[in-house]
Amino acid sequence: MQDRWPGRGGVCVACRRVSSLTFRVRKKALLYQQAGRNNSSRVPTLRPSAMRGKYVKESLLSEHHKPIDCSSALKITFGENFDETIAEITWPSSLQQLEFGTLFDQPIVSVKWPRSLEKIIFNGLFNQPIEGISWPHHLRELNLGFGFNQPIEDVAWPKSLQILSFGTFFNQTIERVKRSPLVNLELEVDFDHKLSEVEWPEWPSLLQELAFGDMFNKRIENVSWPDRLKKLTFACKFDQPIERVTWPACLEVLVFGDKFNQPNEGTKFPATLKKLTLGPNFLQPLDNVS
Repeated sequence: MQDRWPGRGGVCVACRRVSSLTFRVRKKALLYQQAGRNNSSRVPTLRPSAMRGKYVKESLLSEHHKPIDCSSALKITFGENFDETIAEITWPSSLQQLEFGTLFDQPIVSVKWPRSLEKIIFNGLFNQPIEGISWPHHLRELNLGFGFNQPIEDVAWPKSLQILSFGTFFNQTIERVKRSPLVNLELEVDFDHKLSEVEWPEWPSLLQELAFGDMFNKRIENVSWPDRLKKLTFACKFDQPIERVTWPACLEVLVFGDKFNQPNEGTKFPATLKKLTLGPNFLQPLDNVS
């Protein structure tokens, strides 16, 4: 037994000879993580309450936690309860992805984003103005979360932006939104504005996927769709006539939601259409559909 389990002094010596430590903690041990500081002078202080996964030994075995070196970080994820200002943060120059938790709702107009940043995700309550923001030059994807509902007509989108997602509560007009080379646009639950005045050839001409949320239920006969649109999705409440709709010439996938039940006689779908999905309440004949 002594060969397998060295004395307490032997454990300390062994720990100091390795570059990292892995702790296996029993479930019951979690009850004692808040037991307070170890004031012993023999062994550097260890605070188990801060242990969340795999850590380098040097960041644990110190009187106070040393700052974590993030200078080469590619991704930073803030926890669910984080809601502090980020205006003065100096971000790692290598950072590619930044994700915020549910409670984050701080102004970001004055934030100096790293040029390397490609993806920003707001997961929850974020609802701050974004007009006047200087976005990262290489930003490809922006998810504004379910709480966002701010005007976007004067937002200067980066030329690199390809995927833009609005969440549950977004319900702002998009007729005069500035040009952007988007490939994917998602408008979720509450969006319910007319599209007939949207100049898709100007914004965004490269759009390939467009998805509307549950509340959208506006007429679409006079909509001029983006030329390169390949996938178009209408969600739960959409139930408008489509006989006179001029569909995108490159459309491959068309999806209608649960409530759609409109006559299709005379409807002309593009020859490129590969998949047509009709919801459970669709009860119309398809005899004269081409």
